Amino acid sequence: MGRSKEMKEGIYAPEDLSNEAYHADTAIGSSGLKVAGENLALYEYEYLDPTKAIGRASKYTSIGSHAHVALLEPERFGQDYIVAPEFAITNKGKKNEDIKPMNKAHGCWKDFIEESKETGKIPLLYSEYRQAMAMCAAIGRHELASTMLSGGKAEMSFFAKDESTGLMMKARPDYLVRVEGIGNVLVDYKTTAISLGVTQQSNHAFKLGRHIQAAHHKKVTELATGGEINEVCYITQMQEAPHLVRIFRMPYDAIIAGEEQCRIYMDAIADCWKNGVFPDYPHIIEDMVMPKWMDYEFH
Repeated sequence: MGRSKEMKEGIYAPEDLSNEAYHADTAIGSSGLKVAGENLALYEYEYLDPTKAIGRASKYTSIGSHAHVALLEPERFGQDYIVAPEFAITNKGKKNEDIKPMNKAHGCWKDFIEESKETGKIPLLYSEYRQAMAMCAAIGRHELASTMLSGGKAEMSFFAKDESTGLMMKARPDYLVRVEGIGNVLVDYKTTAISLGVTQQSNHAFKLGRHIQAAHHKKVTELATGGEINEVCYITQMQEAPHLVRIFRMPYDAIIAGEEQCRIYMDAIADCWKNGVFPDYPHIIEDMVMPKWMDYEFH
């Protein structure tokens, strides 16, 4: 395993560097940093072997992924997907034969999957297609969200060297746009199956380490472009109808905290390269930590 030697510092349009190729490159991305923060041996295993890139690159298997492509890269939607017929014949040839909306339990869907393999495209239920289109339409009706996803650049890849360690870093934010009154904004499009409440979305975001992602994307984009990123925002949309939209900003203090964590993880990875060892967890018996709710339960 070795460091990335394929991509040079710079900016790459999606037609010049696919999502799969981006993930195959072993430059350090935000997801890798979060794994390194958990365990360095795990980072080595998961992120320094390009053959594992298929597991890291999106396979467009969720409604969020379908909507993401339809919204941010509509020209790719027809290239990447093949949509099944809306209806299927159930109990074909039998007395109770009927025509019903196709779902993944129907034999017709399994036949469609086999047929789609010849095209190399991703099979999509008509209901999934209709849901993705409805989500895009809802974004279009949201004045601010549609403005923030217009006139900018989608799925650009940025590569830059870390000034302190010399390691190559990468970032592929969903959208980079200049918004009047704000400046340059990195926009991340998220779909959610949970409440759009501020508390629920905030807890979810920090649990996933999005402040680390925001800090890393901001830094790499600034280094690659030579410009300043003024805000990192999340256009967050309900997956289910009526597909409501809410826009959140990553707080400045959270980005600073993310930068500090990124620095710790980058330095740790650099030390591993220097020493030739990506350490495992300690080979000792460790105490579990009692959760705070236990204090209320037993005291």
